[in-house]
Amino acid sequence: RVVVIHPRFAEYLVENLGVDPGHISVIRNWTHLEPSAAISTGDARKALGWPTDVFLAVHAGNMGAKQGLENIVEAARLADEQQACIKFMLVGDGGERAGLERLAVGIERIQFVDPLDDADYRCALAAADCLLVNELPGVATMAVPSKLTSYFDATRPILAATDPNGITAGEIGQASAGVV
Repeated sequence: RVVVIHPRFAEYLVENLGVDPGHISVIRNWTHLEPSAAISTGDARKALGWPTDVFLAVHAGNMGAKQGLENIVEAARLADEQQACIKFMLVGDGGERAGLERLAVGIERIQFVDPLDDADYRCALAAADCLLVNELPGVATMAVPSKLTSYFDATRPILAATDPNGITAGEIGQASAGVV
């Protein structure tokens, strides 16, 4: 038996690798967060010491090559130029974080936050006005971002910069959870 986390992966196995569909099981991803009481946006921001007077766009998770987060840095640069009432919070770590931080030097409307424990991670999601998913072009069918299940659990709108025909876009559309 072959186990995959998404029906699109099962389709790939059948169509491209010739795997018998009867030998494939789809077991969907789940959130790693335990169920808990809802947290208000204000309480979450206060607990984390985050600004309360701006729109917060939060990316939580890996900062690797697959994410292509340079465009979020550029969005923050444009927000600075336009003095927009927004702040981009990039929460987590990864192989590209140091480069992103160098790229963001001097930009006021972006902040990098070290990885958080589960309680503070849940606060970070609750503090967001929108949650960001960003994928480098060409990775649309390679993965299902595990952050999506936690984002869905947080019940905040998602803004995704990704291939409109990719798995991530399909998941967000199916859940009516945001804009691609």
